[in-house]
Amino acid sequence: MPKVSKISAPYSLWPGSDEHRIAIVLDLPKTLFDALPQTVEWMGQTYIKKDEFHVTLVHTTSQIEPTLTNLFTKHIAESPIKLISFQNELRSAQKGENCSIAIRCKVTNLESLFEKIKNEMGIEIPPQPTHVTLYSIEKNVGIAIDSEEEMTALPLVSLREIDPLIQKRKGDPEGSPEV
Repeated sequence: MPKVSKISAPYSLWPGSDEHRIAIVLDLPKTLFDALPQTVEWMGQTYIKKDEFHVTLVHTTSQIEPTLTNLFTKHIAESPIKLISFQNELRSAQKGENCSIAIRCKVTNLESLFEKIKNEMGIEIPPQPTHVTLYSIEKNVGIAIDSEEEMTALPLVSLREIDPLIQKRKGDPEGSPEV
């Protein structure tokens, strides 16, 4: 497959959590998060709202980048990946001195992308937990969360400033405000 030099909006190719990794993300409009306060306090720390928001769709080794970006471009042409909803679940992640607060979310067509990666590239990457980092102690620095096991091991967060914005709605079995 020929190399794809870029991925078209609303998707982006980002450097990963270190120089040997890459991330393909779904960029989100900042306006989705306008109602959130600029700062929140949790566990004695002040967290700052990020300036940009995205859902990391794939975070993996940079060695497969040209093939992965081509496969991804083909996949989204047939099955776009879109944000469906946010879930009533905030988690805190920590790496070194930085801490972040993320909200879980649901997207379309992501599991089928991981199936294509497995079937067409021969690489098994488990589907990654979809979430949006809302706040961090270090301005605009998120923390990679690469597996469901890693996500569920993270502490749950309850913030009185945010909880009313994400609480379950009556009649919504998923408890997810629609985007």
